[in-house]
Amino acid sequence: MRCFTQVLCILYALVFATIPQVFALADIRQSSLNVGNGVQLAYLDSGVPPRHASPYTTVFALHGEVYYSPIFQKIIDLAPSANVRFVAITRRDYNGSTPYDASEIQVLSNGTSSEKAAFLQARGSEIVNFIDTFNKIHDLPPISSDGQEGGIALLGWSFGNAFTLATLSNIHTYAAPLKNLLVSRLRALILHEPVPFALGTPIAPGSWWPQIDDSISVDIQGPATVQWLTSYFQHGNISTRDPSVLSLILPSIARPPSIFNMTQSQVDGMTNIAPSLGSDEFLIVNGAPQLLDSYRSALFNASIRNALPRMKASLIAGDMSLQFGITGLWNVQEDDEAAGGGFVNFTVVHGFNHFALWDEPGKIMALYAGSL
Repeated sequence: MRCFTQVLCILYALVFATIPQVFALADIRQSSLNVGNGVQLAYLDSGVPPRHASPYTTVFALHGEVYYSPIFQKIIDLAPSANVRFVAITRRDYNGSTPYDASEIQVLSNGTSSEKAAFLQARGSEIVNFIDTFNKIHDLPPISSDGQEGGIALLGWSFGNAFTLATLSNIHTYAAPLKNLLVSRLRALILHEPVPFALGTPIAPGSWWPQIDDSISVDIQGPATVQWLTSYFQHGNISTRDPSVLSLILPSIARPPSIFNMTQSQVDGMTNIAPSLGSDEFLIVNGAPQLLDSYRSALFNASIRNALPRMKASLIAGDMSLQFGITGLWNVQEDDEAAGGGFVNFTVVHGFNHFALWDEPGKIMALYAGSL
């Protein structure tokens, strides 16, 4: 495979990096909801926390690229102990949810700017309809009188942030009952390492992946990238926001890559390569302006933030993540400052990488709960 632009190279690397030469997809037990227009969204649900003494909070989470909802399994297992109901929604084109049809793929491939913006609006509408339907079925606790318990939260991990942000940036387009649901129930937006691809923002100069290095034998590019992507990286002082401090190539030997903490069956059951060759790739390559507008509107547009007075936004990142986790952090920090500051709360955790939700689920669950 030969790549023609840096962005495409990185995308192709991501596709093959996270699947260790495994293309068979394991079946998992999951439920699904009809969100309208013939669309079903699959999900995993931790259920009502047992013996909850106070109103629990329901977190609706969106996964990233290639790794879908089961990547949250360890968080789902721990959520009840934090008085949290954790619902991991499977994005369209991933296992159990409705694939995009030919017309939707055509929009991502060759659509106009307005058509691609409408595509993101439709995804946001599907997510808020999922939340509304789930709420009607399960009668979720509202926000408590002191604002400290109950209600709902939106959480995006990695590329999943593109979809949580689209849900909020389009709030003024929803029917009144759906808009009012978010206005009255949404307590928190959690951005867990939003990558630049989810934000429509630039990547670091000189970004590198084994998959795009022609000096590496083709037969080992995939395995090399698998280890590299989930590795830990020893960067310099990332508070400088200077790309020269990033370790773009060499992982740290301080800790094994996260994939070494997964069994083959776990990898098989949480990965799907196809969307990264199709819809996700097309959105990233062709929809960057729309993703950028959606991201900045959701976080910094006064009309949208004023419509969600109970919502606080928090970003969590690890200082040993691959460079995309760091540059995504920097992008949001810089935009927050440019907007006057205080729109987003930032937490940078020493020693965490991009897959800390798998390697350090207890600590990540505590960070999620602390962001509510």
